[in-house]
Amino acid sequence: MSSLVRLSLFYAAAYIGTGVSLPYIATYLRSRGMSGAEIGIILAIPMLARPFTGPVLAVWADGFTLRRTPMVLLGLGAALGYAGLLVAPGFLGLALAWLIAATLISTVSPLVDVITLRRARTEGFNYGIPRGMGSSAFIVANLIMGVVLIRFSPSVIAVWIAVAAVLSALAAGILVPPERVHAIGDKPDRAQRWKGLGALLRDRTFCLAVATA
Repeated sequence: MSSLVRLSLFYAAAYIGTGVSLPYIATYLRSRGMSGAEIGIILAIPMLARPFTGPVLAVWADGFTLRRTPMVLLGLGAALGYAGLLVAPGFLGLALAWLIAATLISTVSPLVDVITLRRARTEGFNYGIPRGMGSSAFIVANLIMGVVLIRFSPSVIAVWIAVAAVLSALAAGILVPPERVHAIGDKPDRAQRWKGLGALLRDRTFCLAVATA
């Protein structure tokens, strides 16, 4: 199976979860008794934490031999977070479960993008094709859940995204090509990886772009 097909299938598997979580998680939180203000806070926490969690997870992911290995672990961790939404007690429990799930699953996309962009250059296919498969899966999942919610309670939202996260983990292990994190030589130790991040943070142009975004 070609890298184009493998990556297209992975993007589709990965985005059937976000196609439900992004538009419908507020509906689930409302069904758990959260107010509009509480929902806003729960959804904002992972985004506010991302400038800190993103670099930490990136340094962690660079410590593996294959780039797909942390993707598997991130998918499984996100699945536990999503499943936790079903049993989490109250505002703090839901906020913690969502922080874990949203933080971990959002890290998968940049990792697979690195692989896809590299394979697109070396194998001559258009990056937009596999990425477009993900977007199409997002839309399809969005529409299906809209129909499902006519017949089932909002709990189905949490169940769907938890199962989808497990599916993305399996797809990462099976479909994503075995791309090495470090193509040449031994992988750097943790201190070297943090040193590389420090050099990036000293880049004023980069920091200005991040702050602007």
